[in-house]
Amino acid sequence: MKILLPLLIVLSSISISFAGSLEDSPSKAECNEELKRCTYVSQNITARTLVSRINSIMFPGSILTPEEGYINVESLKKINFWLSNEELKTRFIALLPLLDSFEEFNPSALVQLTTEIYSVSEKGFNHMTAQIASATTDTGDATDVVLNTLGGGTIDLALKLGSNLLGSVLGTRVAREEVSQVETVTQLIPNMADISYSHGSTVFVSPTPGIVKEAKAGLNISGTVSINKFDSELVVLKNYNFNYGVINPSIEGEVTAPVTLLSIQNPQLYLVKDTSTMVVSTHTVREENGREWGLGLFGRSKDKLRTKLMVVTRATAYSFQDYIRQLKKLRRLDLHRSFSELEINSFPGNSIALDTVLKSVKPYALQTPSGQKILGMRIDKTLARADNIKKSIEVTIKGGGIKQEAILTLENLMLSGIKFNPMGLRYLDKKVVKLKVELKPFRGSRSERVRLKLYYNPRTNSFIQE
Repeated sequence: MKILLPLLIVLSSISISFAGSLEDSPSKAECNEELKRCTYVSQNITARTLVSRINSIMFPGSILTPEEGYINVESLKKINFWLSNEELKTRFIALLPLLDSFEEFNPSALVQLTTEIYSVSEKGFNHMTAQIASATTDTGDATDVVLNTLGGGTIDLALKLGSNLLGSVLGTRVAREEVSQVETVTQLIPNMADISYSHGSTVFVSPTPGIVKEAKAGLNISGTVSINKFDSELVVLKNYNFNYGVINPSIEGEVTAPVTLLSIQNPQLYLVKDTSTMVVSTHTVREENGREWGLGLFGRSKDKLRTKLMVVTRATAYSFQDYIRQLKKLRRLDLHRSFSELEINSFPGNSIALDTVLKSVKPYALQTPSGQKILGMRIDKTLARADNIKKSIEVTIKGGGIKQEAILTLENLMLSGIKFNPMGLRYLDKKVVKLKVELKPFRGSRSERVRLKLYYNPRTNSFIQE
């Protein structure tokens, strides 16, 4: 027995090591926006097991509605899915590689690393720098930062600034016209794990007969993430390497390199919650009309010249449970939810006039770090009664370039509300934008409708209280 015990320990350690070596690196989800379909090929478990893990974590006791999207098993290893909420879909895709493992585990700490790449015109660059410079520096929202190794003369600007400030700058009319988002990569990485992202292609050119040269186009990110043990809001990216190769368009009569490479290396890049690093390159890239946006490409433009690349990096630390809670919260905001039986039984017994309920509209305005302004409204759910929540309501929104119609139940409008379509760019510089809202019972008479006016201030991204 004395000999057998050490032998078992050795054998078990060998088997653990062997199992670890058998586990393949997770794959990446591929999405087709036109078909509204994403695919993921599981590397370590069956597709059915992967979907089972997804449902148990994200959708326990419920299923996706057709409005939300779908998740289904196509084959032994392949799943197809689509989520209508773009942010939910992005975070969901980041979660998949963690679940694609032999063992079911909940990492104690995770880092959501977001890398955004933009193409920027000279006008857009000047506008952004002026906007940032005019921000009050005493709030600490915008401070210069020097990255250690910036590729020698390839960087025009390197800043660390608050994500709210960056979102405000990117949300202006000029920025929306002159700055184009080329790609966004969201990775979910366990603490102390390696960053590994590669998506690109090899470009072959023959500058002279008999000579063939190759260059790498696309995006590569590597390094290691580490959450500061004294401050969970501070994330360090160690040995951070970012390489983005842009395919240069062929120009008749000119000899150009096939790929322009933006390369950033930093032994220790510090990222704080709600703060972004922004790096703008000096590269000049010509755009040609008709070329489509894509990885390593600069695309469709109205004969505009995008002269620079802008790279924005953010990191947020989560516990696994907090990350799942965030996903579920996003889902609840986008879902056509219903009151539970317990909630309905607790409603007051009195009735409320329907026009009084419809007049209780509460608008909201949010802004993403990428500058997208999200507007919408809800109806006061404290006015919910058993005799009104199932009524279907016709909703019409007009103004600010928005023409939107929908039919939702009153409980949908109370719990999830309605998100407005994007506002027209020309309205983003207005001092105030008037939105006309009309609500009436489905197939109701004109006398039953309620008309409201909402006043929105694009500069502060808020609704004005009358």
